[in-house]
Amino acid sequence: MFKSKLSVRGLPNISEVELSLDGVNRITDQDQKKVFELYFQNIIDILKNKAKQVIVIGPLPPAITDFSKKNSLINPKTLSMEEFYFESYEIEKLLSSKFSKNNFLYIDLPNLMCNTGTCAVTNEGLFLYGDPVHFSDYGQNYILKPIFKNILINNL
Repeated sequence: MFKSKLSVRGLPNISEVELSLDGVNRITDQDQKKVFELYFQNIIDILKNKAKQVIVIGPLPPAITDFSKKNSLINPKTLSMEEFYFESYEIEKLLSSKFSKNNFLYIDLPNLMCNTGTCAVTNEGLFLYGDPVHFSDYGQNYILKPIFKNILINNL
């Protein structure tokens, strides 16, 4: 079951999402957290048992620019660091604690992209995003390529 108001990014605010185990009755917020943490821990256990090294990247701060409008391309709207961290604090805390306990390499994209008061949408006039929630080819090369190159060099 999914009922929610949309946030500024067009995605539901996590505090507004309603979950149901039977498709009818909403579970409590406390039970939602328990279900999510159990599900998440199950994924971690599977990865830990199947992989030599796990690298987790994310979450990618959303671009709130409307890429279909010409003016947005000239003057893209940006998301403030404060707004992003306010919306993502709980999941960031969970990711950091779970991944560090399990020796996963966690690459914190918000830390890389949101260090000037806003979360970067462009670099030198080129868009880092291809749409509001995915990197463009340029963004992948600019942000991710150096990260993976460094990982490969340090693991050889």
